[in-house]
Amino acid sequence: MTPFHSVRMMSLRAIAAALGGDVSGEQVLCPGPGHSAKDRSLSVKIGKDGQPVTHSFCGDDPIACKDYVRQRLGMEPFQPNGGRKTVATYDFRDPATGEVRYRKERVESANGSKSFFFKPKRRNGSEPLLYGGERLADVASEQPVFIVEGEKMVDRLRELGAVAVSGDTGYESKWLPSHANLLRNLQIILWPDSDAPGEEYAAKAARCLNGSATSFRVVRPFGKPNGAKGRDVCDWHGNADDLAALAAGAEVYVAIEANGDGAPGEGVRFELIPFDAIAIDTAPACLVKGLIPRVGLTVFWGPPKCGKSFLVFDMLMHVALGWEYRGKKVRQGPVVYCALESCYAFKNRIEAFRQERLQENTANVAFYLMAAPLSLVADHGALICLNPGAMPKTRGCRHRHPEPFTRRLGKLRRGYGRLYQSRRRNPGRLQLRRGYRPPLRP
Repeated sequence: MTPFHSVRMMSLRAIAAALGGDVSGEQVLCPGPGHSAKDRSLSVKIGKDGQPVTHSFCGDDPIACKDYVRQRLGMEPFQPNGGRKTVATYDFRDPATGEVRYRKERVESANGSKSFFFKPKRRNGSEPLLYGGERLADVASEQPVFIVEGEKMVDRLRELGAVAVSGDTGYESKWLPSHANLLRNLQIILWPDSDAPGEEYAAKAARCLNGSATSFRVVRPFGKPNGAKGRDVCDWHGNADDLAALAAGAEVYVAIEANGDGAPGEGVRFELIPFDAIAIDTAPACLVKGLIPRVGLTVFWGPPKCGKSFLVFDMLMHVALGWEYRGKKVRQGPVVYCALESCYAFKNRIEAFRQERLQENTANVAFYLMAAPLSLVADHGALICLNPGAMPKTRGCRHRHPEPFTRRLGKLRRGYGRLYQSRRRNPGRLQLRRGYRPPLRP
C-alpha cells in the first residue's frame, strides 16, 4: 500500500479499527507499542494539520508511539519538523569590510517546498545587502557584472568565473541607492528569470541603477515570459566559453510586459530610448497655431460674461472641422466638450452654429458633448479613458476620427467640486483648501 501523508479523510472509527482500539469522544484509545490487546494507554487524535497526535498515559517514548501509529495507519514514518532541513547558508557581507552582517538559510521540506530565514532575525539591524557585493571593489571597469535573482544563481555564475550579485529576497528584493553606488561605473548585464516576477525584478533593478552603470544590457537565453514555468541561471547548462559568448551578445535592456510584447512593463514609468532610435518629431506642435498646443493644457481666463465660452466653442469647432481659425493653421481632430454648467443653453448654442455655419452637411463633425455632472477628482480616470475613436458611428459617419484628441472643460470650479472654496474677501479668486492656488491668471 502506498504511504499517505494525512489521516484527515479517515474517521475515528476507521482509525480505531486499524489500531485495535475504541472511540472515546474525539479521540481513539488503543494499545501502545508492545502492549497487550486489552491495553488502552495510548490516545490518538486528529490534529488540525491532518496528522495523528499521540499521547501515552504510561510514559512510552513519544517518537516510538508516533512511528507505531503511523505504521499501523499506512503512513510514512514520522519526520521531526516535517522533514525540513537546512540545505544551504548564504553569507551577506559588508561591501567595505567584508565582515558578515547576517546570514540567510535555505530550508527544504520532505514535500519539496522551500523557505528562507535570516539569522540573526531582521538582518541583525542591517539594511538589505547585495549577495556578492563585497567582491565588486576588485572588479575591472571592462568586466561585466551579472544581476540575477537568487543566491544560488550567483554561486552558479561564480563557478563559471563570472561576477554576479543578487538581492536578498528574490523578486521582492529592495533596490536601494547604496546598491546603485556600489555598482556605479560598472557594465551591468541583467539575467532575469523567464517569468513575470523575473521581469519585475529586473525592472526594479533597472530603475534603481539608471544613471549609475556605464552600460545596461540584458540576456534572455530562455526567451521572454510566455506563461510557462520560469527558468533561471541554474537551468542553463553552458560552460565558461558559452557564458562569455552569451555576455558578448547581450542586448540593450528594454523592459517588457509579462506577455512579452516588448512594450514597457507595468510599473515602469519612464522608457529609455536608445540613441540610435531617437528621431525628429515631425508632428505639428499646435492644434491652433500660436494658441493651443497639440499636447498640453490651455487656460482661458477673463471676467464673467466676457465671451470666453463663445470664443472657445468657436475655436474648437474649427478644430473639429479642420477650418482655419482667423488666419491661423489648424490641425483637425476630434473634440470632447465638457459642459459643466448650463448644458441646456449650450445645446442651443450648438444648434445656432449648425444653422448658421453648417447648412449643407453635418455628418462628419468630430465634436462630442459631455453634459453629465463631473468631478475632476472622483471621475478623472473615466475622463482620461474617453476615446472618440472608439465611439459608435452616428449620423452617417463612416470613419474613425484622427488625432489629435481635444477635451474642453468648462467652469473648472464646478468640476473640482468641494476641493475649491471661495474667499469672502475676494470672491473672484479660487483657492484649494490646503493653500494651493491654481494658475488661473494668464
